[in-house]
Amino acid sequence: MKCKIIKVKKLYNGCASIRDYVVQKCIDENKEIQVHYKNFMMSLTIGDLKNSFQFHKKKFESKYSELKYQLIDFKFRPDSLGK
Repeated sequence: MKCKIIKVKKLYNGCASIRDYVVQKCIDENKEIQVHYKNFMMSLTIGDLKNSFQFHKKKFESKYSELKYQLIDFKFRPDSLGK
């Protein structure tokens, strides 16, 4: 199965936040997401993507375009340790 790799710089309350349009695109294309944080990696299946939650309902505006998005949060549970 194909997957999309997302690198996050920080966690919010132990959660990795991913933009809603990225999550929706992966669901539509039947792709999993691999979240990389420091030396850790977490895999998110399609089921995980569909069962997400949001800390905030605020819409953010992109710095580079007129695109508005919300953040979808996933509890960060690493699959394995990096090297």
